[in-house]
Amino acid sequence: MDRIDLKRRAINSLKYHYAPLVLSLITIILLGISSYFVGVIIYNVSLSSILDLLLLGLLSMGLIQIVVKTSRNQKTSFKDFFSRTDLFFKALAISLGFFIFSMSFSLLEYISVTALDVFTTYQTDLNMFLSAFLILIGVILSLTIPLLYFMIIISFSQVYFILYDNNKMPITQIFKKSSDIMDEHKIDYIMIWVSFIPWIILGVLTFGLLYLWLIPYMLVTFANFYDEIKN
Repeated sequence: MDRIDLKRRAINSLKYHYAPLVLSLITIILLGISSYFVGVIIYNVSLSSILDLLLLGLLSMGLIQIVVKTSRNQKTSFKDFFSRTDLFFKALAISLGFFIFSMSFSLLEYISVTALDVFTTYQTDLNMFLSAFLILIGVILSLTIPLLYFMIIISFSQVYFILYDNNKMPITQIFKKSSDIMDEHKIDYIMIWVSFIPWIILGVLTFGLLYLWLIPYMLVTFANFYDEIKN
């Protein structure tokens, strides 16, 4: 897969469709900040998380619509950002699924790290070979769980794009299709991310201002990637 071509096409598309995309991103960021401060003001972080999930369900597909239209050089406008509320429940279900999945793996990682700490601390109270075995298992789990998590996340990375193109498809089929089309393209996906790392670092040095260009650039590049592999 030609990563340079995917990125070149993204830049060319953004020349004509940048404004609606960056306005949509700024709107999502402002709404996310607002939901965070609402949680802080009323001392309820859980409410902030719930608001974020609702916002993702309500507006994520509008953003995806602008990204996909931009990548396909179709006419788009800021109005598209609010035009896919018909997919609210499916988008919310996907966001909730990712949230539960992430929390589950975070819990597993916490348990494995805590167990490793316990095994290391109390190793003198155990048989030497048993102690070494338990520590080895703890290390393996601590390293394997994050790796497994990221590989699964990569497998499901295309679900929002698939929902946009197949809005009648059941949620389980959407996840399955994402896993199927990513089966032989995980390395390609990772390499695209790696190619953006210098830009991400540069964005930090510009106090985040560069991200107003970089994030649209990345989103459209990944939309081009989806169009390349979806068939």
